[in-house]
Amino acid sequence: MAGRVTGKPAFLLPEDYEGLMACVRCGLCLPHCPTYREIGTEMASPRGRLALMKAAADGHIAPEADFAKHMHLCLACRACETACPSGVPFGHLMEMTRARIAPTRPRSLLGRLGRFVGFRILLPHPLLLDLALWPARLAQALGLRVLIRRLRRETPILRRLRNLEGMLPDLPMNAPGRSLPGLVPPIGPMRSRVALFSGCVTDTLFASVNRDTVEVLRRNGCEVVIPRGQRCCGALHVHEGRRHEGKRLARWNVDAFAGHDVDAIIVNAAGCGSLLKEYGVLLQDDPRICTRAAAFGAKVRDVMEFLATLGVTKPSGEVRERIVYEAPCHLLHAQRIARAPIDVLSLLPSAEVTEGPDSAWCCGSAGIYNLTNAEVSGRMLDRKMKTLVALDPDVIATGNPGCLMQLRLGVARWGMRARVEHPVEILARAYRHR
Repeated sequence: MAGRVTGKPAFLLPEDYEGLMACVRCGLCLPHCPTYREIGTEMASPRGRLALMKAAADGHIAPEADFAKHMHLCLACRACETACPSGVPFGHLMEMTRARIAPTRPRSLLGRLGRFVGFRILLPHPLLLDLALWPARLAQALGLRVLIRRLRRETPILRRLRNLEGMLPDLPMNAPGRSLPGLVPPIGPMRSRVALFSGCVTDTLFASVNRDTVEVLRRNGCEVVIPRGQRCCGALHVHEGRRHEGKRLARWNVDAFAGHDVDAIIVNAAGCGSLLKEYGVLLQDDPRICTRAAAFGAKVRDVMEFLATLGVTKPSGEVRERIVYEAPCHLLHAQRIARAPIDVLSLLPSAEVTEGPDSAWCCGSAGIYNLTNAEVSGRMLDRKMKTLVALDPDVIATGNPGCLMQLRLGVARWGMRARVEHPVEILARAYRHR
């Protein structure tokens, strides 16, 4: 770590520095931090990272390469926030810190190119994201995915291909997610009028989740609006430190949903929902849109949160399955929604629903963490899979696309028979099977 820096750098805003000072270094966060449990060093803990942030803010160290390494080794799972008795806003502080160091963080040419293509070209533009998946769709149609799955040679390239294949769901040859109409009527008397945030990765890789979300909402008396022109929520950008790009996408989405008079904005991806609810904070310095952004965020509800509050119409179809629920970190720790998904799934006739013993423990997906920190991510996943193998469920349920992909990879690696599904997919199946 670099030596003392003369002068106090504008590293954190005064209000952020105040949040930093809320840490009393009690250490109650340590047992809940996945990287601290795996690596065991103070700098891999929330307390250690906060100490580094304070040292940089006070001008004692320069936020250079080593500093950036420790900040990006964090999963940003926010489990420390759940454990913290002092209310330290760790997730916000980490996002602001990464935004400060992003412009000067050293990266390889390939790393810069990959991030440019992913963050600037693919995620903000749904049609380009669809196009980028055509090689995977073609490989699936030609049977190459099955071949990759069966190859047992161990080379770095084959290992990476096998990991990518294990994460991906079956891909249709078209892009059905955007075939949803702009307005879908309820089934039966209308109880609520809602808008669906369709997302980017969900709409492209998990289009069936969006379709099933609409079906479940309709069967619970909701008229569903799907606003045109919405884009990526910006969560991956903000978590990576690309805050200005996240703000641009947030403005786009607030404008896209403007004029739709709805009771709630429904999201079925925990990571997206966490940021969507914080649009008011993200855009608080934009006088044109800050008021509307705050109103937008106040209406956002996770689909399971909304259903639990609305009161679920009990499905008549039986689901004779053992379901283990795994909580996405940004649903449990960021949005503080713990019971709603379990309570809703428990209404399924004949289903046996339990929560995984390590449900509060990050699976290692964490946005793009499983790509940028593959070794540590794999250790997180293996810890979780050990408990899931012992339970031997029919279905592993989780409510975030990154978690769905990571747990699919775990199931493939550990040779489990379980399916990995979003809770709304299970609900929709129960409504269809009468």
